[in-house]
Amino acid sequence: MKFLKILKCDLNHTFPPEILVLPPYKGGDGIWDILGYYDPYTRTVNLCDSKIKEESLNIKGIVGYNAEIVYGVLRELVRLHEHIHALIHTSSLSPNMTLLFHYKTNTQDWYSRLPSEINEPLTEFLSYILVKRSESSLFLKIF
Repeated sequence: MKFLKILKCDLNHTFPPEILVLPPYKGGDGIWDILGYYDPYTRTVNLCDSKIKEESLNIKGIVGYNAEIVYGVLRELVRLHEHIHALIHTSSLSPNMTLLFHYKTNTQDWYSRLPSEINEPLTEFLSYILVKRSESSLFLKIF
């Protein structure tokens, strides 16, 4: 809820359900979208738990924490990233955001037209702002 205030979002935003998916999603535009994805058609956040666990083992030595801690933080970062996709999709970020996307009456329409060259960097930027504002060196290191 705190991150909704930081991003000046609609505080009445309804979070989409989260689903654990197997096998992992095959698409995506980066590491976050291999570990999870937001489905705009079903409005669900899908977490590829087996891939998150696998990646935790791969990076535990790099970040200097055990796999369980890395897994917990990495999973939360994936959740954050995918829920921000949902906020963008539902135009729940702020009234200013809806001015950028004039398809307010049909969020599916403008979201599906939003190129990944804009969608992913925007999502990544908003995720980074929240991680930076959290002042958690662990989250920032794994991010």
